[in-house]
Amino acid sequence: MKILIAGYFSAFWHEGAWCRALRELGHEVVEFPMKPYFPKNLWGRVQDRFMIGPTIDRINVDLLNAVHVAAPDVVLCYRALPLKPATVRALAAGPKGRLVVCYNNDNAFGDLGDKAYWRLFKKAIPEYDLHLAYRDSDVPHLGAKVPSYVLHPHYLPWLHRALPSDQVATWQSDICFLGHFEPDRRQQELNFLMNQVPATYRLHGSFWAENSQGMAWQGMDTSELQGEDYVKALNGSKIALVFFSTWNKDTFTRRVFEIPVCGTLMLSQRTDTMQTLYQEDKEAVYYSTPEELADKARYYLENDTVRAKIVEASRQRCVDSGYDIYSRMQAWLKVVDVMRGAR
Repeated sequence: MKILIAGYFSAFWHEGAWCRALRELGHEVVEFPMKPYFPKNLWGRVQDRFMIGPTIDRINVDLLNAVHVAAPDVVLCYRALPLKPATVRALAAGPKGRLVVCYNNDNAFGDLGDKAYWRLFKKAIPEYDLHLAYRDSDVPHLGAKVPSYVLHPHYLPWLHRALPSDQVATWQSDICFLGHFEPDRRQQELNFLMNQVPATYRLHGSFWAENSQGMAWQGMDTSELQGEDYVKALNGSKIALVFFSTWNKDTFTRRVFEIPVCGTLMLSQRTDTMQTLYQEDKEAVYYSTPEELADKARYYLENDTVRAKIVEASRQRCVDSGYDIYSRMQAWLKVVDVMRGAR
């Protein structure tokens, strides 16, 4: 199929990764990046935050023109917040067989749901032909008018993989967490763990330094890691922690598919969703209280053989269950095929 993807294209693991995977699966992909439209000044940030102004108007006009020229079979709107309801309606009213699909990884209905940048997105929800929902809890908010398909995130086989030990010699740690700070239970749990379990720790992500006063990670290098450095840090750690965003009301996250294929034990907050993705104590390790977190971390640091067995089982689960990006792309395109055939 010919697929036009409209989105910000700010991070390579989002739209760019989808483009690469779809092309490698044999599809023709046209890119429509929105981020370059916004001026790099205060006015640009205001328009991006509130979804108002001439930049928003220009994005909508140019996308309609781009779709007219490209004549795609599918228009995929990847967290395309600047799109107006009328624009989506016009796209969906195009040639017979074309589908306009929405994918949004953040939770527009959680604690951040009142942010102004959701203004146009929420109004446009009924105008799409199909919604790819990131989490099951999103589906009821998308309404019954438009079909929804739950599409979990994925790992990237060309990036997330086990590395030779000599490539990660300078990245060694006992326990790591690679992700952003939120003012939720993660700060108390991590502080408790670091004070209770003597070990070498790596902590990298946004806003940890700003929230380090009096905490166990005060003075640590908590700068963000991406790409190969992110993979090396995972490879070099014995245990990788997983905390879930309360802002997004998450019960899983992208990291739960990336960590196992990097050869690291995943120690995660316990949720019903996680227990459907990985069998507890056989493919992943879960906890519910700070005390259980510390006990589990201590045990698995001391038992290399048991830890290695779970790591291999979790890696195999990722492969067998199709948690990779290629399998995810094939899954939603099957839904598209059925819907196009029914038109």
